[in-house]
Amino acid sequence: MKNMVNDLLTMEGVRGVHDLDTWSINENLRVLSAHVKTEDTPICVGATIQRGVNEILFHKYHIQHATLQLECEGCDPSMLYCDITEVNHFH
Repeated sequence: MKNMVNDLLTMEGVRGVHDLDTWSINENLRVLSAHVKTEDTPICVGATIQRGVNEILFHKYHIQHATLQLECEGCDPSMLYCDITEVNHFH
């Protein structure tokens, strides 16, 4: 997996990869989930990064399905989640 992470880190816009898991559904279907750290970029740039990650995963590692969570570098991770149990919650 170290080679896979290193390959993804060479992509423009990718600043980090963590919580990466891979598994096989059957002998022909490999899947992956990962958190990909990026700069604070527009959604269209994030979509381009996702497309590039998926291309590398498919062509080099034969991973047919990837679930990717993009996280912006420098953003407070606690702001990624909403706690609706608080009376005065903000986003």
